Amino acid sequence: MRVTGDDDGFTAFVLEHRAALLRTAVLLTADRGLGEDLVQVALLRSYARWSRCAPRTTRSPTCTAR
Repeated sequence: MRVTGDDDGFTAFVLEHRAALLRTAVLLTADRGLGEDLVQVALLRSYARWSRCAPRTTRSPTCTAR
């Protein structure tokens, strides 16, 4: 995986939005374990693209993660 250089920004994003992403994932899957797996995959993919979707751009990183 590529390191983006903004690990602090990504960590702050995860701390702020992980619970909401997990709630959405559990609603979609109807299973907490599958929801956690879904969030993990979404966050891994978001991290790989973080330099393109970080808050300094016009795109919302939450939208990318969802």
